[in-house]
Amino acid sequence: MFLDTTHFPLVHMCLAHSEPEWESQFDALFARAQRFVLLSVDAPRDEHDAPQSERKQHALWLKRNRPALSRWCAGAVIVQTRRTVAIASKAMAPALAKAFGFPVRIVESEADIDVEVARLLGHQ
Repeated sequence: MFLDTTHFPLVHMCLAHSEPEWESQFDALFARAQRFVLLSVDAPRDEHDAPQSERKQHALWLKRNRPALSRWCAGAVIVQTRRTVAIASKAMAPALAKAFGFPVRIVESEADIDVEVARLLGHQ
């Protein structure tokens, strides 16, 4: 994954591009000590596509960093423009929120991003 913090507190998370420094990118986000929202506009990658070692690394990182994620990440917004996938993703959102420790919102249009980000950051 790759994180783009150019538009902080909106942090664009690209799952299609794997960068070895993603962990240090999250460390830098946590060090800001400010709430942020993760945004993904690419379809979530099928975990079966990732090598087992990478899945294990992500799981261990999440276990270690869940408290920091819960504190600093106000939530995630995932843009899913394919209607059937969006419906399925919305059904999975509560389980994802429980696993990650922050709210997960699925939107079907990039036009809905700003509204969800404002809600998650408490600006609405």
